[in-house]
Amino acid sequence: MNDKAQTPREYWGYLITRDEKPQATPKLKGLLSAIAEYIENMEPRDVNFLSPDKLAAFYRQVGGDLDDFLIHTPPSRISEIYTTLGCAHSLQSPPNDDFQQPTIPVLSTRGFQTWQTIQLLLEPAEHVAYLQNAVETFDLRDPETGEPFPKEIPTDAFPTETDQVTFDWHEECFSR
Repeated sequence: MNDKAQTPREYWGYLITRDEKPQATPKLKGLLSAIAEYIENMEPRDVNFLSPDKLAAFYRQVGGDLDDFLIHTPPSRISEIYTTLGCAHSLQSPPNDDFQQPTIPVLSTRGFQTWQTIQLLLEPAEHVAYLQNAVETFDLRDPETGEPFPKEIPTDAFPTETDQVTFDWHEECFSR
Protein backbone atom coordinates (compact mmCIF):
# COMPACT_ATOMS: atom_id res chain seq x y z
CA MET A 1 0.00 0.00 0.00
CA ASN A 2 1.43 3.34 -0.99
CA ASP A 3 -0.21 5.33 1.79
CA LYS A 4 0.29 3.55 5.11
CA ALA A 5 -2.72 5.39 6.57
CA GLN A 6 -5.09 3.98 3.93
CA THR A 7 -7.52 1.36 5.14
CA PRO A 8 -8.06 -1.75 3.00
CA ARG A 9 -11.50 -0.38 2.05
CA GLU A 10 -9.94 2.88 0.86
CA TYR A 11 -7.16 1.06 -0.98
CA TRP A 12 -9.33 -1.42 -2.86
CA GLY A 13 -12.52 0.58 -3.37
CA TYR A 14 -15.16 -1.30 -5.37
CA LEU A 15 -13.43 -3.68 -7.78
CA ILE A 16 -16.09 -3.95 -10.49
CA THR A 17 -17.12 -1.05 -12.72
CA ARG A 18 -20.68 0.09 -12.29
CA ASP A 19 -21.20 0.34 -16.05
CA GLU A 20 -24.06 -1.22 -17.98
CA LYS A 21 -21.71 -4.14 -18.71
CA PRO A 22 -19.65 -4.66 -15.53
CA GLN A 23 -15.90 -5.14 -15.89
CA ALA A 24 -12.87 -5.44 -13.65
CA THR A 25 -11.43 -2.13 -12.48
CA PRO A 26 -7.73 -1.43 -13.12
CA LYS A 27 -7.04 -2.38 -9.47
CA LEU A 28 -8.73 -5.77 -9.90
CA LYS A 29 -6.93 -6.33 -13.21
CA GLY A 30 -3.64 -5.65 -11.42
CA LEU A 31 -4.52 -8.13 -8.68
CA LEU A 32 -5.52 -10.76 -11.24
CA SER A 33 -2.25 -10.15 -13.12
CA ALA A 34 -0.33 -10.74 -9.90
CA ILE A 35 -2.30 -13.94 -9.27
CA ALA A 36 -1.61 -15.09 -12.85
CA GLU A 37 2.11 -14.53 -12.28
CA TYR A 38 1.89 -16.50 -9.03
CA ILE A 39 0.16 -19.39 -10.85
CA GLU A 40 2.74 -19.37 -13.66
CA ASN A 41 5.50 -19.73 -11.06
CA MET A 42 3.86 -22.65 -9.25
CA GLU A 43 5.38 -26.13 -9.57
CA PRO A 44 6.28 -27.48 -12.00
CA ARG A 45 8.30 -24.36 -12.72
CA ASP A 46 9.29 -25.48 -16.21
CA VAL A 47 5.62 -25.16 -17.22
CA ASN A 48 5.38 -21.37 -17.51
CA PHE A 49 1.76 -20.90 -18.42
CA LEU A 50 -1.71 -21.00 -16.90
CA SER A 51 -2.53 -24.62 -17.63
CA PRO A 52 -5.66 -26.35 -16.35
CA ASP A 53 -3.49 -28.36 -13.89
CA LYS A 54 -1.91 -25.22 -12.43
CA LEU A 55 -5.24 -23.38 -12.27
CA ALA A 56 -6.81 -26.34 -10.45
CA ALA A 57 -3.90 -26.41 -7.99
CA PHE A 58 -4.27 -22.67 -7.38
CA TYR A 59 -8.00 -22.95 -6.69
CA ARG A 60 -7.35 -25.80 -4.24
CA GLN A 61 -4.78 -23.61 -2.44
CA VAL A 62 -7.37 -20.86 -1.96
CA GLY A 63 -10.17 -23.17 -0.82
CA GLY A 64 -11.85 -24.03 -4.10
CA ASP A 65 -12.36 -27.16 -6.12
CA LEU A 66 -12.64 -26.61 -9.85
CA ASP A 67 -11.20 -30.04 -10.65
CA ASP A 68 -14.39 -31.24 -12.37
CA PHE A 69 -13.97 -28.49 -14.94
CA LEU A 70 -10.20 -28.03 -15.10
CA ILE A 71 -9.01 -31.63 -14.70
CA HIS A 72 -11.90 -33.83 -15.80
CA THR A 73 -13.13 -31.86 -18.82
CA PRO A 74 -11.52 -32.72 -22.17
CA PRO A 75 -8.98 -30.06 -23.20
CA SER A 76 -10.84 -29.36 -26.45
CA ARG A 77 -14.00 -28.54 -24.47
CA ILE A 78 -12.09 -26.22 -22.12
CA SER A 79 -10.71 -24.42 -25.16
CA GLU A 80 -14.24 -24.09 -26.61
CA ILE A 81 -15.48 -22.62 -23.33
CA TYR A 82 -12.58 -20.17 -23.14
CA THR A 83 -13.28 -19.12 -26.74
CA THR A 84 -17.01 -18.71 -26.11
CA LEU A 85 -16.31 -16.50 -23.08
CA GLY A 86 -13.63 -14.45 -24.83
CA CYS A 87 -10.82 -15.68 -22.57
CA ALA A 88 -7.55 -15.25 -24.49
CA HIS A 89 -5.70 -18.53 -24.58
CA SER A 90 -3.49 -20.70 -26.74
CA LEU A 91 -2.75 -24.39 -27.06
CA GLN A 92 0.46 -25.92 -25.71
CA SER A 93 2.09 -29.29 -26.14
CA PRO A 94 1.99 -31.63 -23.16
CA PRO A 95 4.81 -30.98 -20.66
CA ASN A 96 8.02 -32.86 -21.48
CA ASP A 97 6.85 -33.77 -24.99
CA ASP A 98 7.35 -30.92 -27.44
CA PHE A 99 6.82 -33.33 -30.35
CA GLN A 100 3.12 -33.78 -29.51
CA GLN A 101 0.40 -31.75 -31.18
CA PRO A 102 -0.51 -28.78 -28.93
CA THR A 103 -3.81 -29.60 -27.23
CA ILE A 104 -3.61 -28.12 -23.73
CA PRO A 105 -5.54 -24.84 -23.44
CA VAL A 106 -3.54 -22.28 -21.47
CA LEU A 107 -4.83 -18.86 -20.49
CA SER A 108 -2.87 -15.69 -21.10
CA THR A 109 -2.80 -13.17 -18.26
CA ARG A 110 -5.53 -11.21 -20.04
CA GLY A 111 -7.50 -14.44 -20.48
CA PHE A 112 -7.22 -15.17 -16.76
CA GLN A 113 -8.41 -11.65 -15.96
CA THR A 114 -11.46 -12.22 -18.15
CA TRP A 115 -12.09 -15.73 -16.81
CA GLN A 116 -11.86 -14.77 -13.16
CA THR A 117 -13.93 -11.59 -13.61
CA ILE A 118 -16.72 -13.59 -15.25
CA GLN A 119 -16.59 -16.19 -12.48
CA LEU A 120 -16.68 -13.44 -9.86
CA LEU A 121 -19.73 -11.84 -11.48
CA LEU A 122 -21.53 -15.17 -11.88
CA GLU A 123 -20.71 -16.70 -8.49
CA PRO A 124 -19.50 -14.05 -6.06
CA ALA A 125 -20.38 -16.18 -3.03
CA GLU A 126 -17.73 -18.65 -4.17
CA HIS A 127 -15.11 -16.55 -5.97
CA VAL A 128 -14.80 -13.59 -3.59
CA ALA A 129 -13.35 -15.90 -0.95
CA TYR A 130 -10.79 -17.25 -3.44
CA LEU A 131 -9.44 -13.77 -4.10
CA GLN A 132 -9.51 -12.85 -0.42
CA ASN A 133 -7.61 -16.05 0.43
CA ALA A 134 -5.08 -15.39 -2.34
CA VAL A 135 -4.13 -11.92 -1.06
CA GLU A 136 -4.02 -13.17 2.51
CA THR A 137 -1.92 -16.25 1.70
CA PHE A 138 0.46 -15.21 -1.06
CA ASP A 139 2.92 -12.36 -1.36
CA LEU A 140 1.28 -10.63 -4.30
CA ARG A 141 2.62 -7.35 -5.63
CA ASP A 142 0.95 -4.66 -7.67
CA PRO A 143 2.48 -5.09 -11.15
CA GLU A 144 2.45 -1.32 -11.74
CA THR A 145 4.07 -0.18 -8.49
CA GLY A 146 5.87 -3.29 -7.24
CA GLU A 147 4.34 -2.62 -3.83
CA PRO A 148 2.75 -5.53 -1.93
CA PHE A 149 -1.00 -5.69 -2.04
CA PRO A 150 -2.71 -5.32 1.34
CA LYS A 151 -3.42 -8.69 2.94
CA GLU A 152 -7.13 -7.96 3.26
CA ILE A 153 -9.84 -7.22 0.72
CA PRO A 154 -13.13 -6.20 2.32
CA THR A 155 -16.12 -8.20 1.18
CA ASP A 156 -17.89 -4.99 0.16
CA ALA A 157 -15.24 -4.44 -2.54
CA PHE A 158 -17.09 -7.11 -4.53
CA PRO A 159 -20.63 -7.79 -5.69
CA THR A 160 -22.67 -9.89 -3.30
CA GLU A 161 -25.09 -11.33 -5.84
CA THR A 162 -24.85 -12.71 -9.36
CA ASP A 163 -24.71 -9.91 -11.90
CA GLN A 164 -27.84 -10.30 -14.02
CA VAL A 165 -26.33 -8.75 -17.16
CA THR A 166 -23.36 -11.14 -17.00
CA PHE A 167 -25.65 -14.08 -16.24
CA ASP A 168 -27.91 -13.32 -19.22
CA TRP A 169 -24.88 -12.87 -21.52
CA HIS A 170 -23.37 -16.13 -20.25
CA GLU A 171 -26.63 -18.00 -20.87
CA GLU A 172 -26.88 -16.52 -24.36
CA CYS A 173 -23.27 -17.51 -25.15
CA PHE A 174 -23.93 -21.14 -24.37
CA SER A 175 -27.35 -21.36 -26.00
CA ARG A 176 -25.91 -20.71 -29.47
